[in-house]
Amino acid sequence: MPGRLELPNEKPVKHGGSRVGAGRPQKPATKPYSIRLTDDQYHHYQQLGGAAWIKRLIDASLAASEKVLEKRLFD
Repeated sequence: MPGRLELPNEKPVKHGGSRVGAGRPQKPATKPYSIRLTDDQYHHYQQLGGAAWIKRLIDASLAASEKVLEKRLFD
């Protein structure tokens, strides 16, 4: 087997290695971004849910924009 040293008295390994579909499922690629906030803004941001909150807010805005676009195209 390539990549594995076999000893003379060792049976060939028939398990392990890379397989199609094995491993952790892929998540969409993300990029880190930073923003500047005052202490009061940061505290409020944290109370609202931090990064998870801002992601939900952006996703909701994207969904609303898509609906507006569909309405303009198909009405």
